[in-house]
Amino acid sequence: WMSSNGMLNQVLNVFGANIHTNHMLDASSYWSIASLSDVWKEAGWGTILYLAVMSQIDPTYYEAAKMDGASKLRQIWSITIPEMKNIIALNLILSVSGLFNSNLDQTLVLMNSQNQPKSEVINSYVYRVGLTQGDFSYATAVGLGVSVISVVLLIITNVITKKLNDNQSVL
Repeated sequence: WMSSNGMLNQVLNVFGANIHTNHMLDASSYWSIASLSDVWKEAGWGTILYLAVMSQIDPTYYEAAKMDGASKLRQIWSITIPEMKNIIALNLILSVSGLFNSNLDQTLVLMNSQNQPKSEVINSYVYRVGLTQGDFSYATAVGLGVSVISVVLLIITNVITKKLNDNQSVL
């Protein structure tokens, strides 16, 4: 898909771009490719959670709001989002706690010698230093530091979401 004559370049060439680049070897394209593939990978999980919560919202709330003249946007803002605040808080906590823990398998699959300077993340650095260079103590210390930071962020996010839920605020 990303090679010099792959599907992406063919689609761009149909629109007159005339591009023949191997995007996987282009270091400046790494973060765009990694971000898009991560969003694509994670979209299913969030969709399942949000749809499950939305299916449990009582339809009479929407009917009453419609009778009161509420637009679709007002219904979303006043009914859907407040009913989903717990799952929004849960997803926020899970996302923030994993902020520093990048997807190592995705990084290792997308990383190559051409884009390694741009694609290095903390987890791949720990992997490289610990397993390929044999400096286990340093790699363990870096990994432990990342874990401690993640736990601190998890606790802070949990406290903030609890306070917001106690005040009945919309996230």
